[in-house]
Amino acid sequence: MFVAAITWVYFHELGHLMQEHGIIRDEFGPRGDKAKKTTEVHDCEVTQGKLINGREALVSHVTELAADFEATNFYVIELIRHCLNPDFADDHERPEVFSGLLYLMVCGLSLVFFRFNGNKPILPIAAVEGSHPNPLTRLELLIPQIFEKLDLDIFRTAAGYALDRKQLVLLCTKAAFSATLYWSVTHTENHEFDTRFLLHGIMSRPATLQYLQPIVVIWDEMLPKIRAVRRFGSPRGLMYFTDTARSRIKSVITWGSGPEASATATAPSPLDAATS
Repeated sequence: MFVAAITWVYFHELGHLMQEHGIIRDEFGPRGDKAKKTTEVHDCEVTQGKLINGREALVSHVTELAADFEATNFYVIELIRHCLNPDFADDHERPEVFSGLLYLMVCGLSLVFFRFNGNKPILPIAAVEGSHPNPLTRLELLIPQIFEKLDLDIFRTAAGYALDRKQLVLLCTKAAFSATLYWSVTHTENHEFDTRFLLHGIMSRPATLQYLQPIVVIWDEMLPKIRAVRRFGSPRGLMYFTDTARSRIKSVITWGSGPEASATATAPSPLDAATS
């Protein structure tokens, strides 16, 4: 699991480099503030540091999410590459070994987000603040990316695993839940699991949809430049939002009177995705 986690972190850093996020943050960051001009990208949240907000925070969050997406694309491809190796497992053991490896990969990815989040709140809010997105928001964006890609028949046939869409969703969700349960019990004051930490999926959490509204706008602004400076890689490594997602984000209906109420609104489970 540690190897899986550190592999994803490596791919995340590679994503920053591939997309020249130092240049992007310089060009699209706070206007007219040359004192803050920087080409450095820091990926471990420093909880003692000054809390950034406004456009600086927004640009930081967008580039972090873009690097997450790029990294996860590599992450899945690397899993498939292992499966294609004849020495990966015997044919009759391959499905079980694949399932175990995928489970550990999602657990590792989940723990990376919680570890780098430091002591900051875990529950998603609508506000864009700080340098990094909320860990649950990152998971709710990336876990569907994993099971959607693995649900492609070309990968399923080549790698020799037999999990259908529902099984992929259940396996990935169970792994994320296990990591969240562990982190909640071991790192919260009461050492109890907080059910609000359950993944809901971005379409079902109003606070996250509100959070994504400015994210989508500035990503559309950045994307042409990123395409121009991107070093290499498949177009599938570039973050995108479907028309359905854009429509849902744009038309989000808030619950209650503030981001805290939105963050705790009752919502369906991501398991619903298994039957979509």
